[in-house]
Amino acid sequence: MNDALPERPTTSRRLPKPAADVNVDPIENLPIKMPGVISVPASQKVLRTPVSTRLDDETIYILNRVKLDEKLKIYEAIELAVKEKWGSRGFKK
Repeated sequence: MNDALPERPTTSRRLPKPAADVNVDPIENLPIKMPGVISVPASQKVLRTPVSTRLDDETIYILNRVKLDEKLKIYEAIELAVKEKWGSRGFKK
């Protein structure tokens, strides 16, 4: 090789940086306690039976519009429609 150029370039090794808390004793400095999530008792569980049915395109369109416009879930819209049409028919909880 040429005498003016070294065979290999000098390696510039990067040294690891110490952690930000390298001089902090974990026993003396306790971590900051964050407020936890407050658990709220669940409301009464409503049992639902899975129902599978075929619907025409118009009904599916209406249910999807209700879902978007009224922010209801599809099962909620169906439940409301059935209760409005036929009432409870003597159902007791």
